[in-house]
Amino acid sequence: MYLQNIQSVTADVQYTIPPESAETVVRIESRLQQILRFIIQSHHGRDELPVAPDVETNIQVVYPDCETAVSAIKYLKLQTCPNCSVE
Repeated sequence: MYLQNIQSVTADVQYTIPPESAETVVRIESRLQQILRFIIQSHHGRDELPVAPDVETNIQVVYPDCETAVSAIKYLKLQTCPNCSVE
């Protein structure tokens, strides 16, 4: 519901080509980073956490052929596992 109402992500996104889906993941990852930064800074501001570190996010998928975790964005853009395709 949140993704549909706030981020304009709908079920139609599943019918795009993989590189376009990668752009959706970029937006979701960016929003996740903003939310985590806000949460951590809020707890730090209330002295519930000793420090407010920088926040980085990286959504990954585990490719079954090599059992390696790779960036979901890279996987969608390449349309293959970057580790399995290197020989």
